[in-house]
Amino acid sequence: MKLATFSVQTEQHIGLVKNDQIISLTALGPEEFPACMKKFIERSSKLRTRAEQLIEQRVNDDAIFDLSEVKILPPIAKPDKIICVGLNYFDHCKGNGDGAP
Repeated sequence: MKLATFSVQTEQHIGLVKNDQIISLTALGPEEFPACMKKFIERSSKLRTRAEQLIEQRVNDDAIFDLSEVKILPPIAKPDKIICVGLNYFDHCKGNGDGAP
């Protein structure tokens, strides 16, 4: 399941990307699915099965958008923590003549 956070006009959604389309879980079940990916992930054990059911049923064609119609947003708008990995750091040290840390 490939999920994305996106907006249509001014509304934020989370959805499932399939080929060149995105199916809005927020539009399929607004009372069940948050528009925030972080909240979806926190409740994913419960929501994942329900999301798969709704997608199979295709109860609302208004929830299907072409990727060209939406703006893809950062997956999590306000992360609590950002972790970076400096994989090129060793090469940078060698290039400067520095020793390994």
